[in-house]
Amino acid sequence: MIELVTIKKEGFLKIISIFSFLGIALGVAILIIVMSVFPGKGGQKFINTTYNRIKELGVLKKENNFKISVDGGVNDTNSHDLIKFGSDILVSGSFLIKNSNLNKGIKSLLNT
Repeated sequence: MIELVTIKKEGFLKIISIFSFLGIALGVAILIIVMSVFPGKGGQKFINTTYNRIKELGVLKKENNFKISVDGGVNDTNSHDLIKFGSDILVSGSFLIKNSNLNKGIKSLLNT
């Protein structure tokens, strides 16, 4: 389970990006960005352990009022589960760029 640490510093950046963690800081965060690939290179394969992080965060966001963004490897085969488990924002680059019809690609990500 994710351990919560409340950040009380005034003016603290309210967006937190996580890739690998034992605990995360919540409290004033308005957006948690979950990296679902190794940061730095486009077109990588989605890391399946991301689903567990999203499920845990999905439960916590009910109590802490923040949004969840997933960045990396998002495509039409995993977007449905990411939304179901609690993701609010999906960042998809390579999947959309490689899609011959951008509008159709976007719709395929959102059709749950």
